[in-house]
Amino acid sequence: MKEYKIRKIKSPMEIESCVKAEITEVQWNCRMQPKSWAYMGYQEGKGLLVRMACEETNPHRVHVYHKGPVWTDSALELFLAFPIHEGGVPGEIDGRCLYLNFELNANAAMYAQYGYGKENREFIPDQVYRESRCNAVIGRDGWRVDFLIPEWYLRELTGRKLEDWLAAGDGAGRMRCNFYKISESPEIEHYMSYSRIESDVPDFHLPSYFAEAGFER
Repeated sequence: MKEYKIRKIKSPMEIESCVKAEITEVQWNCRMQPKSWAYMGYQEGKGLLVRMACEETNPHRVHVYHKGPVWTDSALELFLAFPIHEGGVPGEIDGRCLYLNFELNANAAMYAQYGYGKENREFIPDQVYRESRCNAVIGRDGWRVDFLIPEWYLRELTGRKLEDWLAAGDGAGRMRCNFYKISESPEIEHYMSYSRIESDVPDFHLPSYFAEAGFER
């Protein structure tokens, strides 16, 4: 199973010192394959700092408000999964476990939800949207997004400190993650991932294929 190592950092300025996750798994219908990557680090007392980037010089970006269908634009995405089932019951990382999806376009519009499985998902609280401080930068060679997943929110949602999930031994106690590059817009349709998803149809909502996430030793 693929693994992503999370580095402890002291400020957002250190984000690119973290392990670079290359989003190189080309999946399903790909009319294009933009080079994409991500960094994720842990800042104590703050949470998970994320930077995702792509070599698209003119990204498709229609949606300007949070909670819109940014996957129909050009989007970068992070999914996090935890070995918890509904009611806070410990369980396997499978189709019924708790997972979160954070999806952003080049306007810094974010679509973020949580839930136990793919159905009946809910938007993360508005306070988390505000504290995420989503930011997008479009440059000559591509674009990137930066955002924060607040530590207090993950603890409230999962019932455990983030450090506990990341310091857990190999296997069932670990948080998992996956990074994606996507567009469902027909003219530029593409689906790319960090950890490969095994499915006959496009579906990023399969936590059992996510990479294990743990602290860099």
